[in-house]
Amino acid sequence: KELGYKCKCLMPGTLNDKHSKWVKRIKELKLTEECVLVDFLPDIRAYYASSDVLVFPATAPHFARPVVEAAAMKIPSIAANLDPMNELIVEGETGYLFENGNMNQLVEKILFIFNNPEEARRLGEKGREKVISDFNAKKQIQKVVDIYSIVS
Repeated sequence: KELGYKCKCLMPGTLNDKHSKWVKRIKELKLTEECVLVDFLPDIRAYYASSDVLVFPATAPHFARPVVEAAAMKIPSIAANLDPMNELIVEGETGYLFENGNMNQLVEKILFIFNNPEEARRLGEKGREKVISDFNAKKQIQKVVDIYSIVS
């Protein structure tokens, strides 16, 4: 709000969750209009299609399926520089990484994306190319076959 950007943050969940620290913080900051909590859905393509960027501020290493899903929809990602996010996102090519916990760096990356729509488009295109290359069904099946070939 203070910077003059009109944006929405789509987040999985519901504002009725009284136990969520995020919901409490959203309400404290009076951001219920900006932070839109949405139910979990089996098909979330519409959410990605309405997005300019995926922000994934994970605090622990884990496989970030939303990064892959967003890339498949040509949406660039900004994520904490943790394993394996730093393998899913090629810094400056398919998205951006920020130092885990460095919110100033995260804000800088988000603002950069908002202020550079052509760069965002380029990152999205490259991200889709990477997903098609790295996560296509034939390659994934072959990887599973290779694993079983080693153990048998």
